Amino acid sequence: MNRLFAAFTLAVLALASPAGAAKFEELTHYVPIANAPPPEPGSKIEVLEFFMWTCPHCMQFEPYLQQWLARKPADVEFSKVPAAFNPNAQLLARAFYALEALGEEKRLGDAFFTALIQDRRRMADEQAVVDFVRQLGVDEAKFREAMGSFAVAAKVRRAVQLADRYRVDGVPKLVVDGRWKNGDGLSSYQQMTEVADFLIEEARRLRQAPSTPAQ
Repeated sequence: MNRLFAAFTLAVLALASPAGAAKFEELTHYVPIANAPPPEPGSKIEVLEFFMWTCPHCMQFEPYLQQWLARKPADVEFSKVPAAFNPNAQLLARAFYALEALGEEKRLGDAFFTALIQDRRRMADEQAVVDFVRQLGVDEAKFREAMGSFAVAAKVRRAVQLADRYRVDGVPKLVVDGRWKNGDGLSSYQQMTEVADFLIEEARRLRQAPSTPAQ
C-alpha cells in the first residue's frame, strides 16, 4: 500500500487569497490531464472517484465523500470507479459492478471496507466473495449471474481503460470533467473535496467561454 499512502503525504495548507478563497496550485493540488477534449456546452460535469475496497485511505475518505455528495451540485454527475490494478482488484471490481447491477452497492460498500481492511478478511477468489455477500442477504444465484455477465465484464474493462487514460496509479483519486485529477500535495481529505469544487467551477467557466470562430 506504500504508493497509495504516498499520494496523501501531508503538505503545507493552501494559502488563502486576499478575497479569502483557497488558492490551489497546478501540479501540487491538481494535475491537468493531457489531450482532454473540449466540453460540450450544457453537458454535465463528470466527477469520478477511483477507489479500492482494500485501501485504508479510501475508507477514511468515504465520510468526506458522502458529505460532498450530500451537497453535490445538480450539474455534476458522480460515479465510483473501482481501480483494478491487479487480479484480486479486478475480482473486487467485478463484485462492485455486480452489486451495482443488483442495487446493493450503496448498502454493502462500507461492509466490504470493514471486512477487507479492519477484519482482514481474505477474498482471494469468487467463492469467498459470494460467501460474504450471501451472509449479507444478497441472492447468491443473482449475484453469480451478475458477476459473470457481459455487462459487468465490459464495465471492468472500461474501469481499467479509464485508469490508464487518466494515469491513475494510486487511490483515492478524483478526476473532474476528464481534464483534471487531484495532485499529491493535498493536506487533508477535506481539501480533496475543496479542490474538486474548485475544478468544478473551472469546468463551468470552460462551458461558458465563447467559442473561437473558425479562421
